[in-house]
Amino acid sequence: KQPIDGGKIIITVGDKEIAANIDQNGHARIPNLPNTTLYIAGLYYKDVKVRTDTREIYLVSDEMPVTLSANIYTLRVSVKLKTGELMKFGEVNIYVGGKKTSKITLSENNPFSERLPGGELMIEVVFKNTRVASKSFTLDASKELPIQADVYRFVTTFYNTLGERLKGLSLRLERENTLIEELETDENGMIDTYLPGGAYKIKISYGDNEYSSSIEIGNETQLNFMLPIQVFNPIIIMFLPLINAVIVLLHFMRKLKAKGLRQKKKPMKTI
Repeated sequence: KQPIDGGKIIITVGDKEIAANIDQNGHARIPNLPNTTLYIAGLYYKDVKVRTDTREIYLVSDEMPVTLSANIYTLRVSVKLKTGELMKFGEVNIYVGGKKTSKITLSENNPFSERLPGGELMIEVVFKNTRVASKSFTLDASKELPIQADVYRFVTTFYNTLGERLKGLSLRLERENTLIEELETDENGMIDTYLPGGAYKIKISYGDNEYSSSIEIGNETQLNFMLPIQVFNPIIIMFLPLINAVIVLLHFMRKLKAKGLRQKKKPMKTI
């Protein structure tokens, strides 16, 4: 058993309620009490009322020490991706009896430990404004709780039709008409991020042009996108006159052929 690290205790003396804060060492001092029976009206930890093993105290001397035992437990939580890797981003919200008692931002502190009142708990993991995992259970003893989040790595590379990587391209990811994230390709034309699982609409902006597509995220995803060339390459420009000449020649040959066919089909006149 460990001292609780804060909270509040309320006792009743006759028809009067007296409250005292519990410090980080689990101590609360209530002065100027009469020698009589005191009743524990409530002990609160993280603003949640918890059960105690003692309901009444008979005070017989000044500075009389009293020890209470409360239903407060330690929960050790580990949040992992589907790959088994510990999740170093997002946040965990903990609710006891429907009341939010804790918010933990995940980073290098995963796994983490949290002292909580016993009772009905719900834990949710939130990433990019999306619930990616949740668990509900009764906490009646200290325990370890593994959680797996529906989050995946997403890597994509953008090229033009010459195979050149596109730096500075803008990518918008939307779910149900809600913007999830807006990213920009690095110097290698890549975007490397993590996304909650689900269906996304993606919007690509490069220069004055926009493109759109849809993707489904349910596993580790690596995609390559090839976009049309927006600026002519010098090698292509060099061949343009020849290409234009061929196009003109083909057009002229088609016209001659069509004229010949019309002449063949022209009916003979009878004199």
